[in-house]
Amino acid sequence: MQQNFNDITMLFPDAISEEQIRNTPATRPFADDTIAFLNALSQELNKDPLIRNYPDVATFAFFCRRANILQIKERFSDEKIIRSGRGIVFHIAPSNVPVNFAYSLLCGLLAGNVNIVRVPSKDFEQVQMICSAITKIASSHSDCASRIALIRYEKTSNATELLSSLCDVRI
Repeated sequence: MQQNFNDITMLFPDAISEEQIRNTPATRPFADDTIAFLNALSQELNKDPLIRNYPDVATFAFFCRRANILQIKERFSDEKIIRSGRGIVFHIAPSNVPVNFAYSLLCGLLAGNVNIVRVPSKDFEQVQMICSAITKIASSHSDCASRIALIRYEKTSNATELLSSLCDVRI
């Protein structure tokens, strides 16, 4: 990201700048491009033969398919209320649940936010599977993919303080 962020490992995308983060606008909740991205992610994850070994990834893939997201959208739809994402959201996912970061990201995207997500520092295969699938579909879904930064850093890093200063919301 910046010189101050040299102890951060970028999992997706390869690199991103503070300016890119600040200039990427939030979008409306349940935007069509977000739903298409999540459905493509579901399909890409389901292509991976290793998914059989990881029921947590299979469950996530099932959860983010279009039919489920549209059901969730229906529950939150109210034409009298105009909603928009809050802006830049910094997610710190628990380190002991490999796929939790992905659900947090999904919620941030559906809410219309730009998302910086710290994945678990332990190198779980499930994290790699999901990051790989996101990388594979990103070029076909660049609007949504531009609202995602997946990062990893050690707890001793000063990155949390720096990233918190960039964000509008911290989860």
